[in-house]
Amino acid sequence: MKFFKRSFTSFLHPSAAIEDLESLLKTEDGETQFSTKHGLLTTTSRSIKKVVLALLPTPIQYCLTPHLNKPPQLYPTSYLDGLRGIASFIVFVHHFTNWVKPYLAYYGVNTEKRPSSLVQLPFVRVIYSGRPMVHVFFVISGFVLSRKPLRLARAHRYDDLHKALSSSVFRRGIRLYLPAVFSTFFVLLLIRAGWARHPIEGGFLAQVGDWTSAMFDMTQPWQWEVIHNLRYDMHTWTLPVEMSMSMLLFVTVTGLSRCKVPIRLGMMIMLMLYCFQSGRWAAVEFLGGAFIAEVDLIQDERAGKAGNVQSTSPEERSDDSQLNPSGSTSISPAVRAKPVTLTGVAWAVLWWSQLIIALWICGWPNHDVERAPGLAWLAKNAPEPYFSLGEEHYIDWRAAPWYILASLQIVFACQQLPPLQRFLNTGPIQYLASISFALYLMHGPLFDSIGRKIMNPILHSVTSMDEAGVWELFYVWIAGLFALGIPCLWGADIFWRFIDRPCVDFARWVERKCIEKKR
Repeated sequence: MKFFKRSFTSFLHPSAAIEDLESLLKTEDGETQFSTKHGLLTTTSRSIKKVVLALLPTPIQYCLTPHLNKPPQLYPTSYLDGLRGIASFIVFVHHFTNWVKPYLAYYGVNTEKRPSSLVQLPFVRVIYSGRPMVHVFFVISGFVLSRKPLRLARAHRYDDLHKALSSSVFRRGIRLYLPAVFSTFFVLLLIRAGWARHPIEGGFLAQVGDWTSAMFDMTQPWQWEVIHNLRYDMHTWTLPVEMSMSMLLFVTVTGLSRCKVPIRLGMMIMLMLYCFQSGRWAAVEFLGGAFIAEVDLIQDERAGKAGNVQSTSPEERSDDSQLNPSGSTSISPAVRAKPVTLTGVAWAVLWWSQLIIALWICGWPNHDVERAPGLAWLAKNAPEPYFSLGEEHYIDWRAAPWYILASLQIVFACQQLPPLQRFLNTGPIQYLASISFALYLMHGPLFDSIGRKIMNPILHSVTSMDEAGVWELFYVWIAGLFALGIPCLWGADIFWRFIDRPCVDFARWVERKCIEKKR
């Protein structure tokens, strides 16, 4: 019961802003500013102010009470949280851009009615290319889920390795699915209220039964390669992929934990090639993330020895990060002394080049890739079995092998380039990192409920989308992005504080209650 009591208390006191509010209501003597005969009014007023403050976005709360809020602590892997935050925002922009369908085509394609927009140019169009960002999610998950177990394996701390893997396996399902249960139930309530889609016949209980069936489908990891059209939020198709591939990763790390490092890396590469040839693209990305994590640990150790600093990182937190669904562990910053050398400059040029290539691949259009310079050649030469799948269920499977390559390149480049890490560690990017999972889960329900109501006036303010000019399309895209982005980011912020973080705490609480204590 203590856990649920703390959760309820955190709802009324979501941040230090509440403490500041209470301090403002008191005099220097510690007495309230209101007389006791107005006690009921005072209590009601304070409660209302607490609720209002609780509903304000976190950045606004920080601005109102800067002296009570410490800057978030950064760790060596925080840049990956930042990368996930950017990827989640790009997924949101991608789904929003479906309202401006001409932007889905590549620059220079379908120019019969109007010239192409600069937004459709290579590299620029990455800001709404959401499909490759899902692949980036999976590489990041492979990295952060495997880093601590691999670190323990390298130190031959096998008892601690067993505990870490046991904890991760136990909590993984709760961490992934419980927030989605809340978000999809919110969709159910919107449907019954007439705000989203059409309710099914039979009343509320029949709707709950249909929702329960959809939740059962969402939690099945057996056919993850099929993108299910889930009735309450189709974007949750990635969750069973995350679940099944997480288990595969944990088994792989367990099996290879006692191997020599070169053998472990070689076996990972062989497993990646096997999964690639089998068409299991997500498995390639999870294992690829683990491979990058091992390289990161090797470089940390070498940098520590070369710089005469501690070669092993301090103990990582045993609990998953509250900021993301992958459960990345955080460690104290390590000193990396890297003097500027000609070799270092050459490696930096190599990794920046890899990033540029990856971003170009990420500009893959939704259709007519055969008319996109360069990308048409990649589509024509996509390896099997992806080429034979062609376009199926609105997905161009010919892009899958190149998305695998691009996602590995992006994460590897971020791991190798300190300037890129510093950008990803900036305040706004880290805020996106905090709400990334919440934004991914909430933007679909908000699109279904308020999206059309917000977009219709904007769409009607110009001529039809078929006849709109370049600048009219750009106006629709920018105006709609701001009009929908504000409520989506706000809703994600609230969901993160009141649902997502308590779900993380709940998973830890359940684990503590279930594990067998030492006698």
